[in-house]
Amino acid sequence: MSDPTLRNQYITLGMSQDGRQSRVTLADANPNTLSGTMVGWATGSPAAYYPGLIISWFQVTTNTGAVTMNIGGRGAVSVFSNAGEALIDGDLPAGTFCMGYYNDSVFQLITDTTST
Repeated sequence: MSDPTLRNQYITLGMSQDGRQSRVTLADANPNTLSGTMVGWATGSPAAYYPGLIISWFQVTTNTGAVTMNIGGRGAVSVFSNAGEALIDGDLPAGTFCMGYYNDSVFQLITDTTST
């Protein structure tokens, strides 16, 4: 069995154990406009983000202000701190692993930021 490439395919145990079903692969290193792809979102993907969608990513460069996330071309959505505030310069330092969820309006961090 191999890892799925379509939304309606089953995930493998290894993929689940590695957490890759929710990990975003960033397409570039722009620190404030994060865009990326997610396993299974190339085709057969949902028309929009859904509440409770959990994502994780590796922050390549330190942000220099407010941050937006655009996964699979679904549209840019603001990323807020775990305190529910817009991110400011330096909240996502380079080399950090980040995790957040879509709360029906923004991606809110589960991980801490430097300002909270």
